[in-house]
Formats: sequence, structure tokens, C-alpha cells
Amino acid sequence: MKKILIIEDEAPQRALYNTVLSDEGFEIATAASCSEAIQLTENGNYDLAVVDLKLELENGLDAIKKILSINKKTKIVIHTSYAEYKQDLQTWSADAYVIKSSDTAELINTIHNLLDEHSELNK
Repeated sequence: MKKILIIEDEAPQRALYNTVLSDEGFEIATAASCSEAIQLTENGNYDLAVVDLKLELENGLDAIKKILSINKKTKIVIHTSYAEYKQDLQTWSADAYVIKSSDTAELINTIHNLLDEHSELNK
């Protein structure tokens, strides 16, 4: 079972992604902050992280850097409401960039595509 870390400061969003991605057959862990996400990453190996860039007190880019320094094979999906971050060179370390929507289909499809590709590379 593939493991996904969700970094999202809004509790309803975390709960939604947890439910939707669990229903897709993934093992899910959630974090409300960068520090919580880093602690989880240090204690577990995640195949993919879904990262909100605008956290309450922090920037999700900091979490991405630390996650990749711990495990450079972790796939990163930036999931944010702000399209302008696509132009930020720091976001280029991510494997995908998905704009938040009430429809989670794009996020789910992106995750499946990345993890299916990831599986093929490790065979």
C-alpha cells in the first residue's frame, strides 16, 4: 500500500483528502504544519506528499525542502489555491502542481499517475 503525507492547515480539507485518498487505497498521514510534517517524515517513509503552500504560520516550500532532504524519492504534489506560485522557481522541485478545487478528481488522478510511474521505475 502506497503511503501519502498530506500537509494542510485547514482541518476540513485534511479530513476530506484523508477520506478520499483512503478510499482510493492509500495509507494516509496528515500534518497541519511543516514541523509536524517533518516529524512524520523522519519517522516514516512516504511515497508522496501533498503540500499546501500557504500554511497558517509557515510556507509549504520549507516542508518540501526538508522532506526531500530526508527522502529524495518522495514525490511532491503542490496543492494550493494560488496559481501564481507556478512561476516560482522553488516550486519546480515538485512533481506536480494542482490548483485546489471542490472536485478532487484532478488531485486523485495526479497522485495515481505519479505513483504508478514511481512503481514502474522501481521494478
